[in-house]
Amino acid sequence: MTTSDTPPTGSERPRLLIVDDDEPNLEVMRELLEDQYDVVTARGGPEALQRAEAEPPDLVISDQRMPHMSGVELLERLRERCPDAVRLICTAYTDLDAVLAAIERGQVYRYVLKPWRVDDMRTTIRQALEWGAAARERRRTEDRLRRIAYTDAVSGLPNRLGFVHRLRELLAAAPGASRAVLLVDLHRFAEINFTLGHEHGDGLLREVGRRLVDGLGDAAEVARLDGDHFAVLLLDAAAPLAVAEGARRIHEVFARPFDLPCLRLDVSCAVGAAVHPTHGTTAEELLQRADVALHSSCRTSHAFAVYDPRNDAFTRRRLELIAALPRAVELGQFVLHFQPIVDLHRRSAAGLEGLVRWRHPEFGMVPPNDFIGLAEHTGAIAPLTLWVLGAALRECVAWRRLDLPLDVSVNISARNLATPGFAGQVEQAVRTTAARPEWLHLEITESTVMADPPQSLRVLGELRELGVRLSLDDFGTGYSSLAYLQKLPAHELKIDRSFVMRLATSPGDAAIVQTIAGLARNLSLEVVAEGVEDAESLDRLAGLGCHLAQGFHIARPMPAPDVLPWLATSPFGLGPLPATR
Repeated sequence: MTTSDTPPTGSERPRLLIVDDDEPNLEVMRELLEDQYDVVTARGGPEALQRAEAEPPDLVISDQRMPHMSGVELLERLRERCPDAVRLICTAYTDLDAVLAAIERGQVYRYVLKPWRVDDMRTTIRQALEWGAAARERRRTEDRLRRIAYTDAVSGLPNRLGFVHRLRELLAAAPGASRAVLLVDLHRFAEINFTLGHEHGDGLLREVGRRLVDGLGDAAEVARLDGDHFAVLLLDAAAPLAVAEGARRIHEVFARPFDLPCLRLDVSCAVGAAVHPTHGTTAEELLQRADVALHSSCRTSHAFAVYDPRNDAFTRRRLELIAALPRAVELGQFVLHFQPIVDLHRRSAAGLEGLVRWRHPEFGMVPPNDFIGLAEHTGAIAPLTLWVLGAALRECVAWRRLDLPLDVSVNISARNLATPGFAGQVEQAVRTTAARPEWLHLEITESTVMADPPQSLRVLGELRELGVRLSLDDFGTGYSSLAYLQKLPAHELKIDRSFVMRLATSPGDAAIVQTIAGLARNLSLEVVAEGVEDAESLDRLAGLGCHLAQGFHIARPMPAPDVLPWLATSPFGLGPLPATR
């Protein structure tokens, strides 16, 4: 006997389960192996399953041909019940194809052909046990690595990877079950970390995790995703108020102060929730939408928010628009619509505001609210603004050639004012289109100016020196800093539509409009009222001190080809055009 064949002693002896419907074969195997192993025998599949359940074996050797249950079928069942057991099968040539197929499927480790030699059987068993021991150690190592990979080192809770893995398992096991993901964000945690140090911050995270686990009990599973973000998985969210109740219990966890070694802290949180399958059917969708709800909760200062698609700006469409923006100008996908601006004293058009639209090949006509912010964020606003300037000025020149005394207005952003040489770009656009600078009105918002007041004032001064007219847009909704208003080289104020739309019914709004108009008059500024929705409001604006107005009551924004027909036929137009006089 070689060293490797030396039988183990005591509790180290491997347990072998021998299965055969022939009693003499079982006796031969028992006599052959019991000096080295703990040998258990069974006469057929049903008995083998019972013995394996009572005492899980390290190795199973089964005959293939047996009544009631073949060896392959038995070993497949044992793979589910005793996954650590190595499975061997004894077979004749006539059954070899079925056995080889079972080996390929992982049901069987190896086969032994009948009739077998004693030495071959001993060697096969020894190798199988060594392989099994190595496989078990490999699985234990994989389990340890998985626990490390799936566990947060600070709190001992599942981390993001572990939470997603568990959520996927539950969704796959019961696709129709109602579950909910609640994300928890601690308020002012960074301040605690920076002030007290990471050691105390980690202590707080551990205590938060412990309280969440204790407070939610068996109804939920808790994880720490990252930083100061925790996740709660409600295992049953079918009840109408289950999610709200879960959020209430989370906030209850934070009702008591947290005792740190150096002081006692009051900590609060925000909670965002998404429900399966209403808000998503995958782990990734639920987490993303719970995150959107959490963002909404933080932004609105509400303690709890459930995902609402109407508040979700973070959509696949948004990403596709971001990706398409850089080339949209060169592909000619943008168009300008124009909304008339009327002189209140003459009751006729004095100019038009150019409003950009995106004619997207997939999404159709995209309104500016859906892409202007994206353009500012990505830097695409610079080429877009230059295109709008050129297109608006070309239309304005065409009107002027018809002796139509119309100006054109264009919106510019904070990014434009921060772009080096922007005033020079505007000058070039005016010169290239053969326009005059005073025909161009550039509209800026108060927040645009206040993003960088010194830079804004410098660039606006350069634009005014060119002869371009400057309009302060949406006045009354931003900072309304009178100190900066006095310094601004503006020509006009545009009163925000929110005050104008309710003019006919709100005495307060009428007073605000009159006050703004009086302020503008004292600063020698013209006043434009936007958002005129009815005839009564239009009639009152001149009496309140406004000079110009625009809104749906006058005209909706229209494509460039519709401008001349509108000017010829609208009561606010210019009458028959020169070509038809």
